[in-house]
Amino acid sequence: MSSSTLPADDTSAEYSIQELGQMLFDVKIRLSNNEKKMMSNRFDQEAFTRQQTLVNKSLEDHMSKLLAAVEKLGSKQPETSSPTPVSRGWVIPASVVNKPPTFDPDSWPKLKLDPPRFDGDNVVRWIKRIQKYYNHSFTPLSDRLYLTEFLLDDAAAEWFGYWEENNNGKGWDELLLDAKLRFDPDLYEDYVGRLATLRQTGSLDDYLAAFEPVLQKVGKVGDSTLTSLFIAGLSPSLKVELLTRRPASLSNAMALAQQLSVCHSASSVVLPTPRPSTDSRDAKQHAKYTPPHSRPTGNPRPA
Repeated sequence: MSSSTLPADDTSAEYSIQELGQMLFDVKIRLSNNEKKMMSNRFDQEAFTRQQTLVNKSLEDHMSKLLAAVEKLGSKQPETSSPTPVSRGWVIPASVVNKPPTFDPDSWPKLKLDPPRFDGDNVVRWIKRIQKYYNHSFTPLSDRLYLTEFLLDDAAAEWFGYWEENNNGKGWDELLLDAKLRFDPDLYEDYVGRLATLRQTGSLDDYLAAFEPVLQKVGKVGDSTLTSLFIAGLSPSLKVELLTRRPASLSNAMALAQQLSVCHSASSVVLPTPRPSTDSRDAKQHAKYTPPHSRPTGNPRPA
């Protein structure tokens, strides 16, 4: 009886060992996978740490540069000269010294005009013209400063001699600004404000003669704003007609105002009364003439 039960126990023991072996193998596989995941996570963490270190170093470098710039700015001595006042609405025309990429010297127009001279009169117009002249030839700024001396006359030439001796180191833009400071009688004038106060009190030609010189001194103001200022200063009759027609630009507004002004002038002319013809005069005289026998005599009529 006992001998028959032993093989069964041995079989049960062998099966349990195999099962335990499989379980142990599965555990080792899981441990191996976990170790791989841990190694991968460790590599990712090390890469993140290296990246974070680089970012921190870059931030520290930028902060150091920023602090150095702030310290340098704080230690910089303020300039003794006061800021240059510039008229409101006016800026120096831009200087063009570099040729465009598509520049073709053969097709570029050649100037046959002499450079504009300056004697101290109308400095704003001269600045605009001299900039255009130099820009057309892409003249370097240093050459402009040198060549301009030969274009000055009278008071402007005397002033430039003093300016050159006492402003060493200043450039072309500073020369133009200082020239405006010296020769512009309307330096502190608000040109835009002046346009806003102009009103047509006489003919349209008189209004344009007052409007256009101030317009030349205005810069960086939109065309729509200038159009509104122009229309606002017109006479009531012209203003109403331009507001109803809404011209698209200042040029259109000026042209339309001139056209309407001519029409108004033509309609307001009093035409002379035509003289009556000879037949009409004879007819009127005949109608007024009363024959002698039909005139009242003043005596009573017989009964």
